[in-house]
Amino acid sequence: MSNRDAQQSQTASDAEVKPENSFRDENGNLSEQNQSELHESNRQMDEQTRYFEAILSSSRDFAYAFNKEGRFVFVSQALLDCWGWKFEEVIGKNFFDLEYPEDLAAKLQQQIQQVFDTKQSIRDETLYTGKSGNEGFYEYIFNPFFGADGAVELVVGTTRNITERKRSEVEIEQYGNLNREILESITDAFFAIDEEWRFTYANKQAE
Repeated sequence: MSNRDAQQSQTASDAEVKPENSFRDENGNLSEQNQSELHESNRQMDEQTRYFEAILSSSRDFAYAFNKEGRFVFVSQALLDCWGWKFEEVIGKNFFDLEYPEDLAAKLQQQIQQVFDTKQSIRDETLYTGKSGNEGFYEYIFNPFFGADGAVELVVGTTRNITERKRSEVEIEQYGNLNREILESITDAFFAIDEEWRFTYANKQAE
């Protein structure tokens, strides 16, 4: 979810769902009409939550949100499945609590705090090994989610598994290194040019 989308989502939500205290009179009482309106407001809020969770559950990407203490306040089911944790086991926890490697946990917690401090997004990638022992590369983005006062209220993030892309990059690099070794082993002068007659490669004998 982008920062702009998050702000639009929050604006739409604020427009449709009123806080409970707005339905009470000056004495804190609820009239029959206000009770009905409050019930409808709560129904709308529950419906929006279900829609939000359904959208996130259909995505293979991981989605989550942190409070100002750097602790999880939301985690999508896809991420829970990757971790092998249950929802109630991770809410209110940070990366240290979830037994991440010390250096990785420290890096992630520092980046979360950086987004709160700078109000700027962070994009990075890391190697991670899950509880099952499966190792993979993951690209993640931490975005600020702004409150009505303009302060960062939450940090929301998404993570994507890029293991296959990383493996392909490694294979391409290894293949390129092998080709260079073969070309450098040729004892005769060897060079290559493109369609515009520009040199694209020359071994040491051709230099």
